[in-house]
Amino acid sequence: MKKLANLLILLSLSPFISAQHQEVNEKPGLWKEKENIADSTSLLSAFKRGHVSGHFRYYFMATQNKGDLTDYYANAVGGGIRFETAKFKNFQLGVSGFFVFNVGSSDLAIPDTKTNQLNRYEIGLFDIEDPTNKKRH
Repeated sequence: MKKLANLLILLSLSPFISAQHQEVNEKPGLWKEKENIADSTSLLSAFKRGHVSGHFRYYFMATQNKGDLTDYYANAVGGGIRFETAKFKNFQLGVSGFFVFNVGSSDLAIPDTKTNQLNRYEIGLFDIEDPTNKKRH
């Protein structure tokens, strides 16, 4: 009976619980094309009528392994900025940049004592080739 009650509670909450999700064929909101019918009359006008956008995000990840295997965690803060010109002769230019900083994590450069392997998941948030590097541009 208790299991049934828990199941009913879970099912009733499921419409309100959602994760970040995006269909594979759907462009992210940051990069969605904007309908702009008017073409700029000059290159200077295309840059003046350009659009700047950006985003900021925090990401936490943790791996809890069984037994004597090492547990890992990572906290990342990052963001991105993008500039896109208006159309000029049916052509547009976009430039963007991103950054990610390690704001707190277990030491990802130390291999597990049992397997002698580095962490596979949390290290992917940062510099895979240099796990001691605490930032990534």
